Amino acid sequence: PKFDSSYATDDVLSFMFVIYNTGHDDGMPDVTVEYDFHQVTASGEEFFNRAPPQELNNSSLPDFFDVTQGFQLITGQQIPVASFPAGDYRLEIKVTDKEDSNEISKDLLFTVEEG
Repeated sequence: PKFDSSYATDDVLSFMFVIYNTGHDDGMPDVTVEYDFHQVTASGEEFFNRAPPQELNNSSLPDFFDVTQGFQLITGQQIPVASFPAGDYRLEIKVTDKEDSNEISKDLLFTVEEG
């Protein structure tokens, strides 16, 4: 595991998390996870880019997946930071549960160091 939030330009930002207590249609959740990167500057924040959203539902999960039997959604990303200019960033991770019409966002702060 990485214990600090600084990355060299040849590093990969890797993270994973567990999504639990989702709504479901007969055990199958319908969740979207979005990843938006914002560069933090002296004048505030600017949108930088986004990773493709992840859909966790009956199209992407195995047929036997069933949250009523204790199955959990585990997701994450591995993102090379080579295309990120040196600086500070905020990754906003937004999870939308379409079954329950709930949404939660969490932030991951990190720095890309000069190469």
